Amino acid sequence: MKNKFWAQLQAWLMALILPTCFASNKSAIIWGMNDWEPYFIVHGEDQRLGVGDLQIQAFIEQIKNFDHKVIFMPLTQFSTKAKSGRPLCFTGLLKSADREKYLYFSKPNSILLTQQLVVSKSLYQSLGSPKTISLTEFLNQTSRIGLLPQKRLFGQPIDQILNTSSTNKAQFILANTRQLLEIISSNRFGWTLEYPNFASYVANKHNHTDKLKMIQLTEIAPYLLTYVGCSRSPFGKQAIAAINQAIDKLLPMAHYRHIAERWYPLQQRRQIRRYYNQYLLQQNNKTD
Repeated sequence: MKNKFWAQLQAWLMALILPTCFASNKSAIIWGMNDWEPYFIVHGEDQRLGVGDLQIQAFIEQIKNFDHKVIFMPLTQFSTKAKSGRPLCFTGLLKSADREKYLYFSKPNSILLTQQLVVSKSLYQSLGSPKTISLTEFLNQTSRIGLLPQKRLFGQPIDQILNTSSTNKAQFILANTRQLLEIISSNRFGWTLEYPNFASYVANKHNHTDKLKMIQLTEIAPYLLTYVGCSRSPFGKQAIAAINQAIDKLLPMAHYRHIAERWYPLQQRRQIRRYYNQYLLQQNNKTD
């Protein structure tokens, strides 16, 4: 009887220990995230409800053959560590030739609206309340000075337009999005450039929504595809293969699409849904 008891106890202990041992033998994906509202939200009532936060959670739920760990890591630090081959991944990245030197990229995993001209309500009305606008023409015609975050790169052709504008209508200052929108909503300066979901999130949090308007720029496409990037290493190749399988399962799911729509105003949520179905979901189906 005593031997039977110890045999049962031993079997029970092994049942507890073995899954832990097997789990520890899995490769682990270390997911980087940073403080960049509303993509990653690390403080307040919306903590862990950012677009990137929810995408990572969706991947963790789908990818069972890897362990997962989420750590705070500014994007510059992620890039440095990824170049050394650390087992890292980051969601919501834009693909570039430089990044492809040290990262493997997944299939497109989401979509966002590109940077728009953010203006005060009074300036918007004086422009004729347009839905789209040429940044080049705007800079050549406006007398209003714009404020832009210091050291911010907007990509081409926006950076080139800002650098070659016939008059100096843009000032780069050390300020975050919240500070810039506060200044513009007060009508002290006329405009800035920002991603619509970022501008909308900050404006809502600080009660500036009714004082600001966003206008789509004609020089750039209205949307961007985003990707997951993992270290360019044997680990990264395996991780991206698993992530691509997860993307195939997640893209048709309504709750995953809602993550992309999160933090946009109603009209722009409809726009995101249209682009999501046309340029993300349908294109992914064609490549399968």
